[in-house]
Amino acid sequence: PGVPVPRSKLNDAMMTEYADHPRKRKIPPVVMAIAQSRMLSVFGIEMVEVERPSEGKKGDDTGNKYYVLRSALPAQMRQAYMPTPLDEKMPDQGLIVLVLSLIHMQGGKMIEDDLWATLELLGVQKEVPHPHFRKPKDAMQKLEAARYIIRRKAAAHSGGQVCFEYVWGECAHSEISQEQIKAFIENLFNKQQQRRELVYV
Repeated sequence: PGVPVPRSKLNDAMMTEYADHPRKRKIPPVVMAIAQSRMLSVFGIEMVEVERPSEGKKGDDTGNKYYVLRSALPAQMRQAYMPTPLDEKMPDQGLIVLVLSLIHMQGGKMIEDDLWATLELLGVQKEVPHPHFRKPKDAMQKLEAARYIIRRKAAAHSGGQVCFEYVWGECAHSEISQEQIKAFIENLFNKQQQRRELVYV
């Protein structure tokens, strides 16, 4: 649950199911369109296609396409009928916004060690249980599995040491805009400024 499914895997499954059909190559687009319509009308769930920007050749913008499930129901209705209490889901949402904001402020990518060092300054330590985020290391892996963030190999430093960096994943680009993150950061800094002013009044 919560993990995007590659479109290629769904296509392979349909090609296997309809292996003997004379027009099997034309079946996946038709089946996917019907599935998207049924999921929305019956379950109130959108089957959304998201794309990870390609890191291949210049001009190659096909990327890797995935499908994710997203509720189309209003937030108030989801909160009223969700079997799992909302507060059990909130910590991950908070971590998503925090991590994406830090990556955004670093120009869209952030070295893994730098990210953990910054989180530690904010009271989130990699190996120490957190009152809201539980096990931060596991929570980060969950965000990575759900494609909110992508961990990839970064350019080697002068010493030749291999390191990794984080960038926004396709689900982050699909669900959260750069403007929303900017507004969150500005709001956070404004609140901090107001608190300082109250202290010195």
